[in-house]
Amino acid sequence: MRVIVADKAEDVLIEGLDGLGCEVEYDPSLGPETLPVAFEKTGAQALIVRSTKVPASVIGAASGTLKVIIRAGSGYDNIDCDAAAGKGIAVCNTPGMNAVAVAELTMGHLLSLDRFLPDQNAELKAGHWNKKKYSKARGLKGRSLLVVGAGAIGREVISRALAFGMDVTAYDVVLTAEKAAQLGVRYLDATREALLAALPEFDAVTMHVPAIE
Repeated sequence: MRVIVADKAEDVLIEGLDGLGCEVEYDPSLGPETLPVAFEKTGAQALIVRSTKVPASVIGAASGTLKVIIRAGSGYDNIDCDAAAGKGIAVCNTPGMNAVAVAELTMGHLLSLDRFLPDQNAELKAGHWNKKKYSKARGLKGRSLLVVGAGAIGREVISRALAFGMDVTAYDVVLTAEKAAQLGVRYLDATREALLAALPEFDAVTMHVPAIE
């Protein structure tokens, strides 16, 4: 199988594809304007992307050989799934594969906000060290966190937030009070309107849900 990888990828992915006998065209610089040329050149049957957009124009140009588009991530936001379906091209994703990395980044952002790290960094680079100003952080322990979306990423965030001693509440359209109890968090049973109204009650809100209307 001929495969185009149109985003930056770890060596293990390329080596794994090679090990399966695939002919790999690895070019992270490819985009909507240049992908049609790449398909004309390679006749690839599979396309792997992360953030690279795959609009209908690319799908139409590649439909002679393309069989599957794989998103190395949890969503399909950058792929025209309707256009792919119209051409009989399968679209796959890899939910959960980056859950730990995203959860760690989320905790990093929470710590950064609490400790004013971007502000401290900017002032220090400018030659100022205001210890009094930046020692007023409250810390994460005891702070309230609302996790919207209790899927693979949300659950990883929950476990880390609990380890920091945060008071965690979770909301998800498929979450139940029983499942929330198993996760060790409070359960928010609310309509969309009630959810929006409840946001100011929390010290921090983190959202891990697909972008759908």
